Amino acid sequence: MRCFVAVELSEETKNELEKLIQEVKKLDLDATTVKREQLHVTLAFLGELDETEATMIVEKLKEVRFGKFDFEVKGTGFFPNPSFVRVFWVGAENAELSRLQKTIAERINYVEDKEFFPHVTIARITGRRNVEELKNLAGRYAQKSFGVTRANRFVLKKSLLTPKGPIYEDVAEVMLE
Repeated sequence: MRCFVAVELSEETKNELEKLIQEVKKLDLDATTVKREQLHVTLAFLGELDETEATMIVEKLKEVRFGKFDFEVKGTGFFPNPSFVRVFWVGAENAELSRLQKTIAERINYVEDKEFFPHVTIARITGRRNVEELKNLAGRYAQKSFGVTRANRFVLKKSLLTPKGPIYEDVAEVMLE
């Protein structure tokens, strides 16, 4: 099963991001937008795990001790960069979010292939059509706050890839203290 560890967003934050997603859809991009119910911050993408590996990961995740905290979802950007747009994101920068990611990574022996950058994926871009309009939209929201989320848990999710997009299912959750 394809798995990742994530922090989910508050309903209020998802509502605000949904408004942005609707604007992105109007741009007629070659892109796939993220469904409202799937908006999250990925802390670790684990890839394919078998049942035994997943069970071991869950046991290690349950050992994580970390306090609850708030983080703001704010600003916009692109991966890998504005000159070559593949992902449109909204930031979720917070020192506690980064510390939680590091704590989880150490516990499950996870090594990120690049520096952790907390964000919420809004759209995955597959072509160049109307990308300049997306850059203009991103510029208008570069400083906008989409809300504050209280991180009171993190979740191990599995992702089933389908022709209509991924379907996420919670495998386990760990409550923060």
